[in-house]
Amino acid sequence: MPTWGLPSATRGTPAQDRRTAAPDICLLPLNYEITLRCGALTVGYFIADDLPMAKNVSVVITDDLDGSAGAETVAFGFDGVSYEIDLAAANRAKLEKALAPFIAAARKTRPSARRGASRPATPSVDRAAVRTWAKGAGLKVSDRGRISAEIMAEYDATH
Repeated sequence: MPTWGLPSATRGTPAQDRRTAAPDICLLPLNYEITLRCGALTVGYFIADDLPMAKNVSVVITDDLDGSAGAETVAFGFDGVSYEIDLAAANRAKLEKALAPFIAAARKTRPSARRGASRPATPSVDRAAVRTWAKGAGLKVSDRGRISAEIMAEYDATH
């Protein structure tokens, strides 16, 4: 029978431990450990000589079409969209065979860089000052809305 943890030094049967323990304490056998890591409580089981048990996790990639093991990720693109699929050797061969005539007739392209703004960036200009200058110069400019490129060019030339 395992010994149970108590806040005091006395130990007895699990029933006695529950009677004497504070009501907000969770009683676990002494070969369990409660730890707080990254905001989550975890309970770990330890073997008799207090060594943590090891866990071995294996990740097996399976074919997305038939579920067979030993698959590899294949990346491809179509109509500007990139795709990835995990395929075993047999299904990869089917994909390559199906795409072979299209790949043979296609031309290779370089990966395109992200497109920036459609217009080159221009330094910020105080539009109110431009309107005031244009009215003072006798040019026709509206109180609101877009300022014509000609007026902006004249303003830049004089300032």
